[in-house]
Amino acid sequence: MEDSIQEYIKAGKGYSEQKNYDLAIKQFNKALEGDCPNEEANFELGKAYYLRGMFLEAVAALEAAARINPDNIDSSILLAKSYQEQGKNECASEIFKRISSVGSVDDKARMQLFEFFRANKMYDLAIKECEKISNGKA
Repeated sequence: MEDSIQEYIKAGKGYSEQKNYDLAIKQFNKALEGDCPNEEANFELGKAYYLRGMFLEAVAALEAAARINPDNIDSSILLAKSYQEQGKNECASEIFKRISSVGSVDDKARMQLFEFFRANKMYDLAIKECEKISNGKA
């Protein structure tokens, strides 16, 4: 069972790399059939939905991934960006603020936080992220 789940995930990633998100979504959904929650399949499904512009569906998949592993920074950032694409900036802001308080966030993620805070005129938080990057605390 676990082998077939991984095969579906691998196939889905391959389709995503080819930008064939519809087929990728089908593969990730196959990986999620049954009762076994899978963080990777939910994250990849959410990412494919996001890249396809299906933000409501992306939120559902990414929230499922976050329930499995709330500490996954990549899932949290993509979830926040999905909320942002729907115009739900308050939801996005709460997630970005939570991520910002985590010490082990890399520079790439900090730049996304900075861009979100700057775009939403949250300049004090944007400056803090910029300082964390320049001080090497990411």
